[in-house]
Amino acid sequence: MSLISIIIPVYNAEHYLHRCVDSILGQTFTEFELILVDDASPDKCPSICEEYAKQDSRVIVVHQKNKGQAAARNTGLKVAHGKWVLFCDADDYYCGDELSTFLNTVDFFRTDTLYCFDYRNIWPNHMEKTAHYFGREYLLSSSSDRIDFISSQDAHEMIGYAIWDKLYSKEILDKFKLAFIERDAMHHKDDWAEDLALNLQYLLHVNRVVVSGRGVYGLRKHGTPADQNENGLVGRLGHMMDIFLEIKNIEKQHNETQIIENFWQIMIWHLRRYLYLEVSANGIQSLDALHQEPWYPELKDNILSALHNWKEFQHRWDAVDASDYRYILQYILDEKLLAYKVKNYWLWKIKPHLK
Repeated sequence: MSLISIIIPVYNAEHYLHRCVDSILGQTFTEFELILVDDASPDKCPSICEEYAKQDSRVIVVHQKNKGQAAARNTGLKVAHGKWVLFCDADDYYCGDELSTFLNTVDFFRTDTLYCFDYRNIWPNHMEKTAHYFGREYLLSSSSDRIDFISSQDAHEMIGYAIWDKLYSKEILDKFKLAFIERDAMHHKDDWAEDLALNLQYLLHVNRVVVSGRGVYGLRKHGTPADQNENGLVGRLGHMMDIFLEIKNIEKQHNETQIIENFWQIMIWHLRRYLYLEVSANGIQSLDALHQEPWYPELKDNILSALHNWKEFQHRWDAVDASDYRYILQYILDEKLLAYKVKNYWLWKIKPHLK
């Protein structure tokens, strides 16, 4: 049995796949299997995958109908034999032997842990040297600790919610039946935020997060730094809430009572970020469609519960953030008496500080 399973969804990446796979097969750490999931790629990727399988017994190739990258990763998880799992994208690669160096620092017996490592942005003409994460450790001894961590700026900035910079315990993934939420299951036309969804679920069940400052992963960027923005997130609020409610349903199946009761906190923290992006891009009026979303009734129940128990929860944040959260909750409820006040609150207090 391999110690590590590295899963790569493959689609339209023939110009990058060789660099990606070679960066893995060339590692001095060799206790891994490499699972290439061909998602009915229309280019030369299927044959490239087969060539690697012939050359190296560690390479496993799976061909499937086009279902999207979330489904491809789930296929990889089903055939994975490793005790730990890495996810890599086909147009990215590992920097030198940094992956091996990182893996040599991991305590593989601590299966209650999420391990994270740093990355470097790879621009067309240069590799970015700037560090994004720094070495540290977070101990999460209770459901309350985990919920607080997930709904914190620290988690957003210091580990992020991508999946390609993390090492996952297969034991946790299997025990809690964690998988990527697929586009077909959500009736969406594309994969989006499935990495956020998996990380939120995983973090609800770990006792420790260990972050390495090593620049292990090379994240290929297309275009220039000036072209990079988060406009792609705008208009995705309904999609986000579909994902949050699906996660909550999964936790109900696990009978995680404390998580279910406090899940609104996680939803609202992340919803706030997307509300900020929406308002920044399209103005306050762009939120009008929020009240037409099909998930509104269940969201309303969560918010009413949060407001009813506000004194119990407000200590989780400083006074400014607590006020911010409460206004957002009230805005989503569309309380008519507060509509004018909230609109002005957004314009004069929140908008200047959008992130």
